[in-house]
Order: sequence, then structure tokens, then C-alpha cells
Amino acid sequence: MNIPLERLRDFPQTVPGPGHISLAVARHQASSWPSSEVNAYAEHRAALLHQLVDESGVAVDSWGETDAAYPREVVEIVLGLGPTVIATFGVILAALISRPRKAEPVQPTGPKPPPDTNVALPGLAVLRPDGARLSITYRDGLKPAEINGLLTGFLAGTVPDEI
Repeated sequence: MNIPLERLRDFPQTVPGPGHISLAVARHQASSWPSSEVNAYAEHRAALLHQLVDESGVAVDSWGETDAAYPREVVEIVLGLGPTVIATFGVILAALISRPRKAEPVQPTGPKPPPDTNVALPGLAVLRPDGARLSITYRDGLKPAEINGLLTGFLAGTVPDEI
């Protein structure tokens, strides 16, 4: 079942103001609903988003439903993103949504991904103030350096919104 990634494509993101981005993030899909896995996956995603903010130093204008009691499939946060943190932000996001080779599982310093996957976050979508949107999921099969390049270029306005 791939509902969170399908919802990510259709998620109505808030168009951010100048100097900001909207970041929509999918959670992992549980094998059934209702399920305690769903809550665990939503809590895992929230912890990773808080870690992302802490490690990158970006300012948060809105956490949206990131910490809500109900486990949403996709949540959105609005971030102030200056040029000095774009590269750091891209590197951290790339590490969270890349699917490494089996021999090199993702080992984030914070919360661990669900046991059935080796990727911390399944996908994300970034919306710029000009309305351009970039969506990346682990299924795209991109390496961390490729994701970082796309995100960094997109945030700087030099990469198109489609991969």
C-alpha cells in the first residue's frame, strides 16, 4: 500500500512567503489500519523533522500537524531558509530519503526507521515562494549526492521542478 506517497503528490501545500519554503513530508505506510505502527511512524517522522531543524539551524514559521495526536499521512512545515543554510539542509534531507545499498543501511543519529525499510523518510515535496515544487521519494532511486544536488539547486532556483 503506497498511500502516503500518493498523497504527497496531491498534498495542497501552502505557498510560502519570500525567503521561506514549504516542506511536505510523507510517513511510512503501515501494513494495516488501524495500527500502532501508524502512530509509531508518525512519531518517527516528527522526531526526524525536529532533528532536521536542530541540525540545520533553519527557522520554523509553522510546524503544521507535525506533532498532532492524529497520525497524518503527510505533514507540512514552513521554514525560513537563507542562502547560508541551503547546502546543509540539502545534505541532511538527502541522507533521510536516500535508499542506500543493503550493505550500508541508513543509521541516522536520531530515531530509527521502521524495521521493514532502510530509509528514514519515504518522500518529501518542497514548494518555493514562486510556486515551483520539487517532489522526491526513495523510489526515485537517487543517491544522496544526487538528491542533495537537486535540492540545493532547486532551493537556489537553478534546477527545474521536475526530476
